[in-house]
Amino acid sequence: TSAINFGLHEAQLVLTDNGSGFDVTNWNAKAQKQTTQGLTGLQERVSLVGGTLSIKSSAKESVLKGTTLIISIPKTVSLESAKNNTKDSTNSVTLT
Repeated sequence: TSAINFGLHEAQLVLTDNGSGFDVTNWNAKAQKQTTQGLTGLQERVSLVGGTLSIKSSAKESVLKGTTLIISIPKTVSLESAKNNTKDSTNSVTLT
C-alpha cells in the first residue's frame, strides 16, 4: 500500500508491503557489501534534499509481517542544495 501525506512543513510518503521482511539493524552493513543500490541509494537521494528515510520491517510470522518505508521531505527544498548538496536557498520548490 502507499500513502502521501502533506503536513505543514513536510510531505511524507509511506510505502508498506506484506512481504518476507528483513533485519533492519543489519541492512546497511549488508548493503555496503553488495553492488546494488537499493535502499542505500534511496537513503542517499532522500538526504540530498534534506529528507529522512525510516525503515520498519518484521520477518516474524505475525500480522505485522512485511516492510514499511517512510520518506519525509521538507516542503521547501532548495534546488541548488539538492543539486550540489549545499545550503543555497536562492532557488526553491515548495510542495503544496
